[in-house]
Amino acid sequence: MPWTAEDAKRFTSAADTPKKQRQWAEVANSMLESCLKEGGKQKDCEGRAIKAANAAVSEEAKVEKEFLTEVVKRDDEKRLVYGVVLVPDEEDSQGDICPPEVIERAAHGYLMKSRSVAEQHKELANAHVVESFIAPADLKYDGKQVRKGSWIIAVKIADDRLWKAVKDGEYSGFSIGGIAKAE
Repeated sequence: MPWTAEDAKRFTSAADTPKKQRQWAEVANSMLESCLKEGGKQKDCEGRAIKAANAAVSEEAKVEKEFLTEVVKRDDEKRLVYGVVLVPDEEDSQGDICPPEVIERAAHGYLMKSRSVAEQHKELANAHVVESFIAPADLKYDGKQVRKGSWIIAVKIADDRLWKAVKDGEYSGFSIGGIAKAE
């Protein structure tokens, strides 16, 4: 379903001008098309597209970001995977650096607004974030060094196929995507 500028008002009050409504429709349709081409399910792709379009017309300029990190611990009995999501003051694949206060805001915002876990950024997975914290000091976590201010999560994986993929090494880390304020 291609969205029109008129549809924007149903999804966000930030689309309060004709220009923002056109922008909303362009972003939503582009994101939907891209997600579907990557093999995403219609419902999941529509949700991602609406979220991206809403963010695009909000008051502050934003940019999509993605970060990839490794799993630091796996508990086979409990089907838990622990990993560092973001590391402060470390350059990401796009050349950006997140200071500790930005990581803390991202971690808190994720827990308050999303909590979703998706497989390969496409469809929602039968997996749940069950622990989340900011490292209070430099520490060793299951033998791996973790820098103070890093965001660490534990994800419980209920899906048998996905758990097998984790155990087989097909998935060895977390990749988070989000929308960040451009500066």
